[in-house]
Amino acid sequence: MDFDSIDWLGILGKVLLAILILVVTLILAKVAKWAIAKLISKVPALQHKDASGATLGSSVGQIVSLLIWLLGLVALLELFGLNQVLEPLQGLLGGFVAFLPRLVGAILVFFIGWKLAGVARDLTVSGLSAVGLDRRVAGWTGKGEAAHQGQHPQSQHPQAQHPQAQHPQAQQQFQQGQFHDQQQVQGQHQPQQHSGQSSVSSSGPTGIIAGIVFGIIVILIAVAALQILGIAALYEPATQMLSTITTALPSIISAVALLALGVVAANFIGKILQSVLAGTGLDRAAAKAGLPEERKASDILTLIVKIAIVLFFAIMATQLLNFPQVTELLNEVLVLGGNVLFGAAIVVAGVVIASLLKKVLGNGLTGKIVSVATIVLFVAMGLKFMGLADSIINMAFGALVIGGAAAAALAFGLGGRETAARTLAKIEAGVEAEQAKEAANPPVKGFDAPETTAPRIDQPFDAGNQPPFDQGQQPPFDGGQSY
Repeated sequence: MDFDSIDWLGILGKVLLAILILVVTLILAKVAKWAIAKLISKVPALQHKDASGATLGSSVGQIVSLLIWLLGLVALLELFGLNQVLEPLQGLLGGFVAFLPRLVGAILVFFIGWKLAGVARDLTVSGLSAVGLDRRVAGWTGKGEAAHQGQHPQSQHPQAQHPQAQHPQAQQQFQQGQFHDQQQVQGQHQPQQHSGQSSVSSSGPTGIIAGIVFGIIVILIAVAALQILGIAALYEPATQMLSTITTALPSIISAVALLALGVVAANFIGKILQSVLAGTGLDRAAAKAGLPEERKASDILTLIVKIAIVLFFAIMATQLLNFPQVTELLNEVLVLGGNVLFGAAIVVAGVVIASLLKKVLGNGLTGKIVSVATIVLFVAMGLKFMGLADSIINMAFGALVIGGAAAAALAFGLGGRETAARTLAKIEAGVEAEQAKEAANPPVKGFDAPETTAPRIDQPFDAGNQPPFDQGQQPPFDGGQSY
């Protein structure tokens, strides 16, 4: 081996250059990792941690650092002329570099869209809060009074609110501590009041509408970001979903508005109906009939009417959404609910009638039997009208009647033999006495026999032509004789 032919100076230069590349790569990787982590940590929306506790900024910085190391290694391999190892890495790096602008653009578009969606949500909340939508909806749905009563629960107990005020020595300390607490609370809630969202509930109408607006904008921006990436397997289904949502959005908004109108109408009609029913004295009549005082008949009927109205509007809303299966299901529920309500009304009427009959007949055995029989009859009628297995109801009712008759017969025959014997003896004695009475008093011929001769008005009466009569027989009537 000829060492003189080796270019030691060139090799030394390549080694020094490789060391320089490694040092520069290390410095760039460290700086990029720190800068990206610091930049991402400045964004509040991106301050998230994974299961290991690493932040999003550190994870992204680590990825960028590895990419810089990959570029440095490619440069190092190219310096030493290792083409067999360099070609796969160059292909991988070239594809990633070509994809990197689209990735950065998609991330940038999604980030900007996310911020715009947040701004739109805040604007929606501010606008609806200025209009007072939550308060108006609470008044329409009948929840405004309950919310107003629940705002100051401590005002009813002034002593419990300030227990230290009862002691003159501790009053000054209590006031000082309360002042400091108020300052701390105001300092804690000051940024929330600045955002304008602290007084808005996410479960209220304002929060729901703002969330819908935010979700729609985020979906639109996400589809646009996927299109920038150019991955057809991702953005084509998302585009179809977005098209479907856009097509169905007017129907969804109309259905929601119609359902909300139904809820408002149900509460409005319910208030009027409740006042009318309460004015007619229905609650007093129901209380006299045995209904508990805590359950008013007007409240029960009003609730039933409200449910029926909301269900009717829900059927109309499903028709707007073009969901035939849901519409058919709600129609069946409405029909079945009507049958059940009418059957329950029959049962309630039976209970009321049974109570009235029991009051009329008294608390004796007869009153109890009539009351129970009335309730059983009306329950059978109500269940039959509900359509709950007519054959079973008929069979049960027939078995109850037959069983009751058989039980009465067995009780009379087995447990009351002596009573049955006396009853049969009385019946037989009565029949014999009737027969003896008929034998002792035979019928009179003049009145019972149809062939007795009686004077006729159109013929003159001839006493000489009449046959003689016995002493026990009445003489014939003489029209010319006067008494």
